[in-house]
Amino acid sequence: MMQFANDSSGKVWICYRFYSYHPYDIDQIKINYADGDTWAETPMVVASYPIDDMCNFPDIIIDDADKVWVTWEVPNNNQNYISARYYDHGIWSDTSFVSVDAERAGYPNITKDNSDHIFCMWFGTSGMESGFYVNHCDAGSNAIEEPNMPIEEPYIHLSAYPNPFHPVTCINFSLNKEGYTTLKIFNIKGQLIKTLVNEYKRKGDYSILWDGKNKDGKEVSSGIYLYRVQVENHCVTRSLNLVK
Repeated sequence: MMQFANDSSGKVWICYRFYSYHPYDIDQIKINYADGDTWAETPMVVASYPIDDMCNFPDIIIDDADKVWVTWEVPNNNQNYISARYYDHGIWSDTSFVSVDAERAGYPNITKDNSDHIFCMWFGTSGMESGFYVNHCDAGSNAIEEPNMPIEEPYIHLSAYPNPFHPVTCINFSLNKEGYTTLKIFNIKGQLIKTLVNEYKRKGDYSILWDGKNKDGKEVSSGIYLYRVQVENHCVTRSLNLVK
């Protein structure tokens, strides 16, 4: 499946899925662009997964500032994920991986409103129920708002440095209200890797180190991980890139 978009200079951008069983066994989302009659020599890789994960259904849009936004589906067993990134003058940035409490989340689309705000939409099913989800995912924040939550003063500020990292990163979070707080690390399949915080926290700033090890003290492999802070009913998730 291929999707197209145009930027303000007239370039045509294409987004598509690429996979190779041998010798690489990889599944990728790629983009490329044509300036006039000439295509860029080397396509850019937006995301890369093992072949069994089968990322699919990419979509692309270009905002008024010529940022290139891409979203796609990442299936995994009985639970799927929607991911999104944007490309701005040579730099890729994560908006976040969206973990959906549904048996299937798929067919994502990315769009913008008249104010150039970016929204990711997809269809999800759980049991006998199904429906549409919409997430607000503007640039300037690595987090995507929880579906159908009202926009208000941020309850949690969350970041990590360095990112990408090896072997240790510092996760920083600020709470504007007190409450029972958890900080957990997940892989992109939604499997819990390690719990770093699990206690009542007062309003304030906190810093926690993660050394790239799981709950058993073993080093995890390189790749994308999610770090999530939850305080009461408020939750923010962002991505980490462990390189070796």
